[in-house]
Amino acid sequence: MFYDLNVPVTGLDGDLGYNIIALTQNASKLPPNITPDFIPHPPERSSVPKSLKLLTRLTLTISDPSQNHRLSVFSPQFNLLALRPVNDRSFNLCCHSLECDLISLDLSQRLPFVLKFKTVASALQRGIRFEICYSPGLMGGGSENRRNLISGATALVRATRNRGIIISSEAKNALGVRAPWDIINLATVWGLQHGKGRDAIDEEARKVLALARMKRESFRGVVDFLQDQKHVEDDKSREVEGRNGLKRKASNAVDDVGEPRNSSFTEKSIPAHETKKRDRKGKAKG
Repeated sequence: MFYDLNVPVTGLDGDLGYNIIALTQNASKLPPNITPDFIPHPPERSSVPKSLKLLTRLTLTISDPSQNHRLSVFSPQFNLLALRPVNDRSFNLCCHSLECDLISLDLSQRLPFVLKFKTVASALQRGIRFEICYSPGLMGGGSENRRNLISGATALVRATRNRGIIISSEAKNALGVRAPWDIINLATVWGLQHGKGRDAIDEEARKVLALARMKRESFRGVVDFLQDQKHVEDDKSREVEGRNGLKRKASNAVDDVGEPRNSSFTEKSIPAHETKKRDRKGKAKG
C-alpha cells in the first residue's frame, strides 16, 4: 500500500496508485474553539475512487516556542498531527518535548537551522518521523526551489541516517503529485536507498498512522494488545497440552517408577537349567 499523508482537498491522488491519503488543514495559529469548518471535509464520495481511504491531518506552524499551542485539545480531532518549525528554537522544542506524529520541514526554502544528529535522534526515539514534501520544491517555478529541496532533503537523510523519513506531496493540485514509483526514484537522488525510498511512502507511513492511533486511543490500544497476547498464549497452551497428551498416550503402559501398568504383564520364562540351579541352591541352604 502507498501513502500520501499531506494532500489538500483539491489534490486527491487516488488515480496515481495511492491507497491512503491525509487531507491537510494548515494553520499558523489555532482558533480558540474547534468548529466543523476547521476540520477538512472530503469531497463527495462519487468523485473519490472506492479504493482510496481518506484521513484528516493538522499541520501547525511553530514559530514562538513560548506560546501555549494547546495541542492536546486539537490532536484527538485529527488522525495526524504535524508540526512545522521555522527556526532553531522551535525545531529543538518539536524534537525534544512537543507531542506530535510528524515534523514537516518546508524544504522549498533554505532551512534557517542546521540539522544535527543528536536533535534528530531525540525525535526518532520518541517515535516521531520527519516528512519531506516534494511538490513545493518541484512546482515552485524556479531552480532555487529545486536546489533547496535537493540540499535540504540530502541534509535530512544524512542527519537521520536513513531512518524515520516519509515522503509526501503537499501538492496544491493534481499536477504537483507524482506516482509512487517516481517518488522512489526521486528519493535515490536525495541519498535514500531504493528500499528506504519505498518504505518512505509505505512502511514508515504505516507506522506513523499506527503510532498516532495508539497515542489517541492508548487505553484501548493496550487492552487490544493484551487480548491479542492472551489469544496467542491460549494457542500456545493448547499446543503444549496437545503435545503432552500425545506423550501421555505414548507412555500409558508405564507407571511413575518406570514399571509396566498392565497387571497381566509377566516376567520372561526362565530356562529349565536355571530352574534346577535355583532348586539346588535352595536345598543346600535348607
